[in-house]
Amino acid sequence: MVLMVSIEPREDCISCGACISICPDVFDWHEDGKSMIINVWRTDPQDPSHGNVSDEHEAGVQEAVDSCPVEIIHMKKG
Repeated sequence: MVLMVSIEPREDCISCGACISICPDVFDWHEDGKSMIINVWRTDPQDPSHGNVSDEHEAGVQEAVDSCPVEIIHMKKG
């Protein structure tokens, strides 16, 4: 199963780093100082805010969703 993960709206990211600390296999810092989905998972290499992640990362992504203080990380099973 694939998890569709997004950071939307990404411009609302406050750069707290919670998602990166919780799930570094999916999230990392972008050069603009905001979080991003790492390249290996992106649906479009130029879009750091959308990705399809393997279900082995479901627990970590869900914890990142639950921990985001601005509630911009979203996960949908697909």
